[in-house]
Formats: sequence, C-alpha cells, structure tokens
Amino acid sequence: MSMRSPIVAILWDTWRVTRIEAAWKLGFCVVATVGGLMLSAVLAPSAVFAPSENAELYKVLLFSPHIMGWLSLAGLNGGKPGFPLYLLYTRPIRTAVMVGVPMAYLTAVTFAIYLASAFLLREASGYPFSVLPAAAWIAAIALVLYTIGFSTRSVVVMMLGWLLTLFVAGHFVGARLDSFPSDADYPVTDYAWIALIGLLCFGVTVARVARQRRGDAQTAIPRTPSSGLWDRLIDLFRFPCPTSSAARAQMWLDLKSNGFPVFTIGVVLAIVILLVAAVGNPIDAAFQDDIRASLSCMYTDC
Repeated sequence: MSMRSPIVAILWDTWRVTRIEAAWKLGFCVVATVGGLMLSAVLAPSAVFAPSENAELYKVLLFSPHIMGWLSLAGLNGGKPGFPLYLLYTRPIRTAVMVGVPMAYLTAVTFAIYLASAFLLREASGYPFSVLPAAAWIAAIALVLYTIGFSTRSVVVMMLGWLLTLFVAGHFVGARLDSFPSDADYPVTDYAWIALIGLLCFGVTVARVARQRRGDAQTAIPRTPSSGLWDRLIDLFRFPCPTSSAARAQMWLDLKSNGFPVFTIGVVLAIVILLVAAVGNPIDAAFQDDIRASLSCMYTDC
C-alpha cells in the first residue's frame, strides 16, 4: 500500500497490527462487565458481581486489559523490550514522528476503549463509576508503560519499571479517583499533570529510541522458532492458510499471529479472575465473621 504521508503510513501500519487486539480489549471489557451485571440480576443483591458490593472487582476488569500493554506490537520483535516498529529505522522519517504517532494512537485507543466500557457499565448498573478522569489516568498510566517498554532493552529494567508504575498508580490514582466521586467535581489541575506526564514520556521515548536507532541497525534479535510463549500459543492453532483470496489469507495471518494467542490469554485471565473472585469472597466472609465474633459491641449492627 503506497502512501505519500509518513504519518498516515505509520498510523495504518500500527492499526493493521493492533486492530484485532483493540477489538479484543473492548470486547473483554464489555462482555466481562455486562456478564457480571447479568449474574448480579440473577443472584442475590449482595452477590459477587453486584457493582455496589464489589466495585473494586469491576475496576480490575476494566483496568487489566490496558496494563498488559499491546501484545501484538510486542510480537514484532519477539517479545523483547525496545521500540517494536524497528523497520522504520531505515526510513527517512524523523524519530519524533516515528515515535509520536504510534504512542498517540495507542494512548487514544486506550482512552476510547476505557471510556466506552466504563460509560456502558455506569449507565447499565447505575453505580457511579468514574468515566472521564479514570479514562485520562488509565491512558497516562498506559503511556508510561509504553515509554518504559520502548526505551529500554533490558527485561529486568522493564519489569521493575512496570511494577513500580503499577504500584504507585494503584495507590495514588485509586485514592485520587475515590476522593472525587463526581466527574464534574474533578479538579482540572489533574489533567494538567496528565498532560505533563505525556510530554515527559514523549521526550524520554524520543531520546531513547534515537539512541537505539543510531546504535543498532538490526534490532530484531534472532530467535529459534517456537522458543517463546507467544510462539507456543501460535502453534496451538494449526489451520491451513486459505489460498482462494488475498483477503482470507490476510485474515488467516492476523488471526494466526495475533488473534488466537490474544484470545487464549484473555480466556485464561477471565477464568482466573472469576475463580479468584468465587474463592476469595467466601474466605473474606469467614474472616469477617471471626472478627465480629471477637468484638464486644453495644449495638447489634456493629
């Protein structure tokens, strides 16, 4: 596909790689939250999936697809850290454009997916989930994670940076959103901080990717086929490539390389989350009963 504008070409290439994963993330958020609401309508009002009783569980369901990063982009360089669109290094494109366009696209998609799923959940359940401020913060957190993944070649540094980011964000952002239950009352200064975080991430990423671009002509590390987890997930689904049309062949390639592995990971995570929720709540209830039995209260509803 020939395009005269490098920005349009980078956008198209990034969309082509991430479109299936973006649809999966949106579908996971919608299906998980709507499915939980349907279960809450069938079960008791204080059941596991009731929004008013287990709002934190719904927040995890909405946040988890975005803090995982973009697995489809990571697969371009074998799951190794570093800028994934390394084939652009040889093109006559400025590093700021080469880095800024994918980061802006990924951040906008993350913002839109969370905004749509959180708005749907709030309207369907009636529970006052934060929509716009939470969408802005989750986009900022995702941008920090992109910066860490794009800027380093060390797996240890990347994992430590991700863990530190998620730890700080989990404490600060969660408390910040809980202190302003109404989106209309949320302070404008927080959006200024989010914009500052975005500028800092962009500057750091451009500087680090420029260093990678000058220092390495070949950023793709040779690897043995079927040596990693992603390759093993790809090998789970063995379907012959259709040769009747180019569109079917392209669809087969997208599903084979990205769609089915991402779908497998999503199914496993959904099962794990449901099992943890089903097992954890009875345990929490048992501990709470023991604590109440050991307390001496003047009132029966202590």
